[in-house]
Amino acid sequence: PTVVVTDFMKNNRNKNDIYVFYVGQNGGYTDVADWISQIKRAVEYIGCDKYVVIACQTNQSYSSWEAKYIKFYNAFGSRFVNLHRYILDYGLQDSNIIPTEQDNTDILNGICPSSLKKPGDTVHFNHFGYTVIGQVLYKRLKDLYPKLIK
Repeated sequence: PTVVVTDFMKNNRNKNDIYVFYVGQNGGYTDVADWISQIKRAVEYIGCDKYVVIACQTNQSYSSWEAKYIKFYNAFGSRFVNLHRYILDYGLQDSNIIPTEQDNTDILNGICPSSLKKPGDTVHFNHFGYTVIGQVLYKRLKDLYPKLIK
C-alpha cells in the first residue's frame, strides 16, 4: 500500500496541458467504481481540468462491457471516449477498409473487427486500428478544446 511518487509526477504536472488517460483492462483495480476513482484521483493530483478518458476496447463483446462504459460516461461525461463503440460503428469506415466476412462476424458479436488488430492478436491494434484511435482522440479534443486544438 506504499504510495510511490516519481520525479516526473512531482515535477511535470502542468494544469495547462491536456491529459489523456487511456485505461486498459489488465487490472490494478477491484471493480469499475475503483477504476473510475483511480482516474479521478489522478486528475485531482495533476490539478488539470483539460483531459479525456479512453476506456479500452477489450477483446470481449460490447454487451459484456456496456454497463462499465455507462459508468465511465456518468463519471466523465463528454470527456469519456467509448472507443469500443466507436470502433464497432466507424472503425473500418474511417480506415477505408472493406469489411471481410470475419470483420462482419466480429462486429455482430460486438468485438473489434479483425482488420483493425494485429494478425493472430485478439486485443492489440495494427496500424489501422491505432490510426482510428488517433483520429477519434483528435476529434474529441477538438470538440472539447477548440481554442487549443486546431
